[in-house]
Amino acid sequence: MPLLNWSRGALAAVKNKDCRAEMTRLFNAYFRVAEGKALTGRILYLDLPGRHSRYHFHAMFAETTGWVVQAELKQEYRIIR
Repeated sequence: MPLLNWSRGALAAVKNKDCRAEMTRLFNAYFRVAEGKALTGRILYLDLPGRHSRYHFHAMFAETTGWVVQAELKQEYRIIR
């Protein structure tokens, strides 16, 4: 399995180590299902079912850094009232 790195924003959004471990297991499951097919250049969504969060999480591949988890604020939390 490839190494999964975490951006600062993703680490700040997911402080619970158990949640990070669950996301890592989901990431590894993508590679088990893909059976060696090229996933390079793709975005793998890591939102956990049943967990409500202000963020969407995804892993992106870059040549220099490998797979990195990014956190993106959900649309409903971006609206300023």
